[in-house]
Amino acid sequence: FTVGHPPDVPSPLAMPDFVPPGAAAAAAARRASNRFTEKLDLGQLEYVQNCDENLVCRICQCPFVEPKALSCDHVFCKSCLYRSFETQVNRSSCPMCRRQVNTQDEPLDVSHVFNKVLEDLVVRCPNNHLGCLWQSKRCEAQDHVDYHCPHGLVECSAKDCRQAVPRKDSEKGCLHGTVECADCGLTIRNLELENHQTKICAKRIIDCLHCGSKIVRRLIAHHASEVCPEIVTSCRGEPFGCRFQSKRMHMQDHEDNCPVAVMTPYMLSQQARQSELESSNEMLRRRNEMLEGQMSALQDVIYAENNAPPSSLLAFDTMTPGAAAIQSIASSNLPGHRQSATTGFNDAAAADHLIAQNEALREEQARLAAQIADVEARSTLNLTNEVLRINADRARIDATLGRIQGTLNWIV
Repeated sequence: FTVGHPPDVPSPLAMPDFVPPGAAAAAAARRASNRFTEKLDLGQLEYVQNCDENLVCRICQCPFVEPKALSCDHVFCKSCLYRSFETQVNRSSCPMCRRQVNTQDEPLDVSHVFNKVLEDLVVRCPNNHLGCLWQSKRCEAQDHVDYHCPHGLVECSAKDCRQAVPRKDSEKGCLHGTVECADCGLTIRNLELENHQTKICAKRIIDCLHCGSKIVRRLIAHHASEVCPEIVTSCRGEPFGCRFQSKRMHMQDHEDNCPVAVMTPYMLSQQARQSELESSNEMLRRRNEMLEGQMSALQDVIYAENNAPPSSLLAFDTMTPGAAAIQSIASSNLPGHRQSATTGFNDAAAADHLIAQNEALREEQARLAAQIADVEARSTLNLTNEVLRINADRARIDATLGRIQGTLNWIV
């Protein structure tokens, strides 16, 4: 013992943080005894809470694993830092500030307190997606997976079987044989039988969560959407304004008395008819736009031909660009009896024909618009009349009930 120097052995106050020599080797030996255990990748663990940004590596954006510091005070994961050095040519530099690093003296170890803070971060079990709810310090995750996690893999307990099995099933005997599902007859491994019967088997009888009925699993979706009396549904008149909702067992009583529900089939047919007319109108509108564009191009060509100097005018049979454009438009849009049988082309006749087609399309569009407006007006009128009739019937029924109630009161 030398005054002014650290003791040769750790003091009692430092014992909780002291790692006995050979402890890491002993842990590795225990892991080696189970050939299905692997060293955890701490960078892939899921943390319960968001970590302080000062504990996050700037390269991998995860909490530090084996942190190493540079003399510029930047800290990185050991593996991230060395991978960064490997990608650099000729010299090594800090990934953050690009300061040149002396690899003989750097990187440096961080303080023990810093490592302690990292190891105390709370993480979830790597098998949490399988149902393990374990949460604890990061430094305990490896031991949990190796010795305690119910979903960790261990060797099958059967003497003649060397395959892996979840720890929670290790006492059930060998589960690697095959068995036939009692519901669907599928042959599967014993190890997968529980998951198959609880989540997959289409012929498995299960209870409806709402009404408790026994339903085949593959029909449970249809049962919930069409049959189950305890499911809350909306009135069939919902698309047209009815906001009533109740359990399916009571919905029929409401729909029998709801004027909107009574008119729904008629309104749906009118809606389909209106959609059909709108589609036809849209098709005619596009055709009209196409013909207007072609007519505009034809008028430009005719105007250019009529205003060209006499010396530059050529006969159409020489197929000038203008004549070719006119002939192309005419041949693609005019009926056969309007197309010229000769190579010459009558531009005035083509223009007249396009104008006539355009006017016919305008008239058809106006007729369809008037027809749509008429259908909408008749639909609105019929709906109004039906609602008035239903309201009158309800008023008459209410009056009759009032008279009956008055008579009963008089008798009593």
